[in-house]
Amino acid sequence: MANRSYDLYGALDLRRYLAPEDFKTIFDLSNDKYNGKGWQVCASFDQKQLSRVWANNVKDSQIIPKASTLAVGANKPIRSTNGWKFYGGNIFKIGHATKLDEDDLLKLQELAANDNGRMARLIIDAFITRSDELIIGMHNKLTSWVNKAKSTGLIVDSDVDGISVGVDMNVPAENKKATKASWFDKSQNYKPLENYNGSVVDPVEDMLELQKFADDNNIPYDHWEMTKAMYDRFVKHPAVIAKCRNRLTNVTNATYALVEADVMSLLHGYGIAPIVIVDEKTCKEIDGIAQVDTESFDSDAVVLCQSGDIFSIKNACSVYEERVKNGGQSPAAQYSFVGENNAIAILNTWEERPIQNIFESELWAFPVFNNPKNIVILNTQATHSWTLPSNIYVNE
Repeated sequence: MANRSYDLYGALDLRRYLAPEDFKTIFDLSNDKYNGKGWQVCASFDQKQLSRVWANNVKDSQIIPKASTLAVGANKPIRSTNGWKFYGGNIFKIGHATKLDEDDLLKLQELAANDNGRMARLIIDAFITRSDELIIGMHNKLTSWVNKAKSTGLIVDSDVDGISVGVDMNVPAENKKATKASWFDKSQNYKPLENYNGSVVDPVEDMLELQKFADDNNIPYDHWEMTKAMYDRFVKHPAVIAKCRNRLTNVTNATYALVEADVMSLLHGYGIAPIVIVDEKTCKEIDGIAQVDTESFDSDAVVLCQSGDIFSIKNACSVYEERVKNGGQSPAAQYSFVGENNAIAILNTWEERPIQNIFESELWAFPVFNNPKNIVILNTQATHSWTLPSNIYVNE
C-alpha cells in the first residue's frame, strides 16, 4: 500500500497561509487589473438596489429650451415634463466558480520539491491565478453584453451551462440602418465589393450620411466603433482607397501606395469621425475545456456614438450580503465583496470529501442604455434584417 502524507491535505487549506482579509485583498487586486477596460470604457455602475427589476426614463427631445428673460418679481416658467418615456426590465445573475483540489496540490508539491517555504508561495500564486479567472471572467460577461447591445440593439445570449437571455435594448427603429449596397461578400471570405445589385459601393458616403442623420436628429457622437476585423477590411476597401486618392494633391506617382495612416488622415479630411477599434478576446468553457469565444460586437456593424457613459450597469444586492449581515462572524470570514459597489460577491468554502477549496462568485447586473436614442447602428450588409427574434423580451 502506497505511503500517503495526511499533512498534504492540511497544506492545501489556504486558511493556513491567508487571513480572511487577505482573500479580499487578492480579489480586489484581480479586479484592479480590469480597470479602464471593456465595459468600463462606456459604462458605470448605478446605485445598488434590492429589487431585481430596473427602470429608466428617456426624454423624447434632445433640444433643451433656453431660459427666459423675466421681469422683476415675475414667476419662473415651469418647463414641460411631457415627452418622458419609461422602460424597464430584469437584472440577471451571472457567476461561475473555481477551485483548488488534491490534483492541484500534488502538482504544486512536485514543484516545491522539498522546499516547504516555497510550497506556501506556490499555493498563494495558484490562488491568485484562480482569483484572476474568477473576477475577470465576470467583467468579460458584462463587456460581452455591452458589445452586443451597441452593435445590434439587442442582448441575445445563451450559455451551455446557464440560461438564455433575449432583451430588446429599445434602440429606435430609425437608428438601426443597413447599407443600400453591401460592402463585402460574406460568402467569399468578405471579398470587398465595388458594385452591388447595380449600386456603387461607397463606405465613406454611407458613413457621412449616417453622421448627417445624427446631426439632423440631435444625436450626440464623437466617434465610430467597429471590430478590428472590420477595420482591417475597411481601410483596404478599394472604394475607400479610391475615395482617399481623390483628395491627394501633388502626387505624381499614380501607383503610390496608401498606408493605413494615409487613409485615416484623408478620411478625416472628408469629415469622418475618429474610429475606435473594438478588439475583444474572451474564451468560454464547454465540457471543462476552454475555447476561444466569438466576438460579441457584430462583425458586420459600424456604430456611431459618443464617448463616456452611454450605459448604466443596473445591479442588485446578492443574498450573500444578507447572510453576512445576519450570520455573525463565521460566515463573514467566508465572504468577500469586490468591484464597483462591492457588487461581485464571492463565497469561499472548504470541502473534505472530495478535498477541495471552492470559490464561487456571483453578480446581479445588467447593462442598460442611459438613452437608447443616442446611438446609431449601421449594418454593412444590405440583406440584414432588423426583425426581432421570437425569443426577445421587449422592455416596456
